[in-house]
Amino acid sequence: MDARGARARGWRLGYRRELDGVRGVAILLVIASHALGLGRGDTRFSPLGSAGVTLFFVLSGFLITSLLVEEQMRTGRLDLRRFYWRRAVRLGPALIVIVLFTSSIGGLLGSGRPPLLPVICYVANWVQASSGGMGILGHTWSLSIEEQFYVLWPAALAVTMRWRRVQVALVIGGIVASTILRFVVAGGLHASMRAYYGSDTEAASLLLGCLLALLAHRGLRAWKVPTWMVSGAVVASALTFFVSGPTASTVIVPTVAAPLGATLIWACCCNPGGVLAGRPLTYLGSRSYGLYLWNYIVLAVAVGRGRTVVGIAAGLAVTFVLAEVSWRLVERPIQSRFRQVPDVVRALPRLTGGFPVWRPTFSVGADLQTKAVAVPPSR
Repeated sequence: MDARGARARGWRLGYRRELDGVRGVAILLVIASHALGLGRGDTRFSPLGSAGVTLFFVLSGFLITSLLVEEQMRTGRLDLRRFYWRRAVRLGPALIVIVLFTSSIGGLLGSGRPPLLPVICYVANWVQASSGGMGILGHTWSLSIEEQFYVLWPAALAVTMRWRRVQVALVIGGIVASTILRFVVAGGLHASMRAYYGSDTEAASLLLGCLLALLAHRGLRAWKVPTWMVSGAVVASALTFFVSGPTASTVIVPTVAAPLGATLIWACCCNPGGVLAGRPLTYLGSRSYGLYLWNYIVLAVAVGRGRTVVGIAAGLAVTFVLAEVSWRLVERPIQSRFRQVPDVVRALPRLTGGFPVWRPTFSVGADLQTKAVAVPPSR
């Protein structure tokens, strides 16, 4: 895409393999953090996972906002019932499988059954922030934050769509406020965990992705930046585990990795192809949700039986197999089968009925169809 195309008001996301590659980078960082951290019992590797989750957050904000803005450009309104239904169909089934599985194998770790209600209700992050008592379901904290975002952001976008400049200003204000809050509450170890797991303190990463999408659809200039260079910068930011203190992964890395992640995403939109569009990373990206759900649980079971290289390697192999099974037997079939919104959901009152919605003054071609892959946790 050249600079002129990116500035055009009709800019659209479409399907971009490179963004699947970004997911691939993010999930590799998360898996590396869990494998090295659990395998060696060393929390110094936590920043790797922190950078990966931050990258997921920024990508989620960017993709979801792009999908919603382009729907409004195409139809003149936002169908929130359809949006919420598709989010539930995309994310719910695989998570239910995980909940059922962990409820039956909790005894293998000697820690008992992990709490299930916070996971199902998508408030696991607040449980982690207050007590850290989620056990082998502790990694679902990021899913909770994203689901809370999916509930609130589309409605907020619909309300403010008419006032585009105000909308951008409010998003920027939210980014600044969330970042300041992250540093304010990060005093001491427990408060540092609160800064990491809080929806309010992590909102900056999601909103940064939202801001990028809003600017892209308002004519953000395209520029040539090698994606491998920005990818390296994101990974390098994760290597700040050499920085001592509990705030390295909980405060510093999310603050640094979020703008780098946004830069990487826009570089992918302006520079198609490259290593991020290659088959290995795009494959990992397409399976990232299942990989995220399974890797921590399987590795925790493997580590529970002894920290050995063979055990960790076997745990990783099982993780990839389970993620593939999840994709083929759970995620993809259910998405295809229940893609259409059922009548019982359509019968609900229109959620956007009274919302002022901006109607674009420029013409949009009939071929404006977004093909972007819906974000798991993104994943």
